[in-house]
Amino acid sequence: MPTSTKRERPIIFSAPMVWAILEGRKTQARRPILRLSGKGQITEFGPSDTPGYEWHFRDSQKRWHDVTLPRLMELCRFGVPGDRLWVRETWRNSIAGGFVVYRADPGRSESTKALDAIDRKFGSIGFRWRSPIHMPRWASRITLEIEQVRVQRVQDVSEADAAAEGCRATHSVRHAFATFWDSIHGPGAWERNDFCWAIAFRRVA
Repeated sequence: MPTSTKRERPIIFSAPMVWAILEGRKTQARRPILRLSGKGQITEFGPSDTPGYEWHFRDSQKRWHDVTLPRLMELCRFGVPGDRLWVRETWRNSIAGGFVVYRADPGRSESTKALDAIDRKFGSIGFRWRSPIHMPRWASRITLEIEQVRVQRVQDVSEADAAAEGCRATHSVRHAFATFWDSIHGPGAWERNDFCWAIAFRRVA
């Protein structure tokens, strides 16, 4: 019987984005192309002007690399279609022990005031929320299967894509996504218009 080559990798989401996944509103995620598998941190990523290659970048040693689109997809550190992502989120062990409590609990309000009240309650008795980066695989409750990976500039996001990112707005969802992008990646990130991975996924049991 052939052995599956599909892999699992971790991915971090903030509490509002976890809520969006749990509610079925979030089916896409975008991440700046800052690192490539086996190449480490990269710079100057963009279209290649070398015939036969679609993309180029500099590695951490300042060396140029030209790659085809299929090869670039292989270097995506989040995986390829069919691979799975397990979600890391803000969490803590329960007071009684034996199970995990998540900050983005579906039974709680999404409001900042509600989260602050929860933080004060558990902080007062010595139970602090733990960073998503420290979440082990066994504590993760959400697994996603990658359906598509694209390379695009962040400003190429459409209204439909912005809605699939889990953003909500009375008027322009794309504008709401731009504000969200700056809140995550720093002021000016949207205007910088970096290249990013646009990952479409579905939640699996």
